[in-house]
Amino acid sequence: MRIQKRLSAVLLTLLLSCALVLTTTLAYAAQPAPLWSRSGSCGINVRMLYDGKPLAGGSLTLYQVGYVNGQSMEFTLTSDFAGSNEKLGGFATDYKSSLAWNLWMYAKNHNIQGTTKEIGATGEVKFEGLDFGLYLVVQKDNEHASGYDPIDPFLVSLPMYTEEEGYDYYIDAEPKIDKPNPPSPGGGDEEKPDEPSSEVSSEPESSQPESSEPESSQPESSQPESSQPGESSEPTSSEPGSTPGGTTPGGNTPGGNPPGGGTTPGGGSSTPTLPQTGQLNWPIPVLVVAGLSLILVGWGVNYNSKSRKSHEA
Repeated sequence: MRIQKRLSAVLLTLLLSCALVLTTTLAYAAQPAPLWSRSGSCGINVRMLYDGKPLAGGSLTLYQVGYVNGQSMEFTLTSDFAGSNEKLGGFATDYKSSLAWNLWMYAKNHNIQGTTKEIGATGEVKFEGLDFGLYLVVQKDNEHASGYDPIDPFLVSLPMYTEEEGYDYYIDAEPKIDKPNPPSPGGGDEEKPDEPSSEVSSEPESSQPESSEPESSQPESSQPESSQPGESSEPTSSEPGSTPGGTTPGGNTPGGNPPGGGTTPGGGSSTPTLPQTGQLNWPIPVLVVAGLSLILVGWGVNYNSKSRKSHEA
């Protein structure tokens, strides 16, 4: 029994391995072979546009970083970039920007020369007559148009394969162009508005001695005996509820505003209160009693009707 189990396990492992190999082969065969005769007649057209308008000036440099060995659909690093030890894909690979940056840094550090072309008035640069391979397009620091940032390096596969369109042997590329932000106008002027604010805040400090004068004149507060009407503090201390026409019916209201137009003990008028709208509170208990009475009457009528029905039955 143990031998049979081991044999069945071995056979199952072999079947799974064969299925994996068959699936990989079918997936590779699903991608049709390109027209190998097109090698040497491929091209890359780079369109330099900003806000939909051609951007002339500067130049672009092209490097071939990978080539096709025989009729393989995978790229191999060229001799110039072999020392980078980067892993390349094939015709259907979606290349990341990090790989383009790494290859560009390697080219800069090793002084690798590429093919440079000027950007004309149409904003287009055409690299034609290219073999199958993987190409790197860069714009050096001194090759960008005046007033604009250089584009990020990017990779182009020749040919490029997609399941929707198949093989493409002539690639139209439109890189993103960024315009540097201008410096904020009047950078030093923003600090100037702070200076008046400090001056304004310093004025009340200088006037503090003036605010202390009433405190020093407190002995003069004993002058209400002479009943001087000119001082605003005296009416509030002697007659807080008085009005020009007489006293208010409510008398003194500490911290409030009497209906007759009095003042608060602090000397200034209090915040206005909501006006009276003629609302009366006396109907509330009347309505409550009336509602309870109606409920009792309804309960009695319902009880009498039930008792009559019980007697009739």
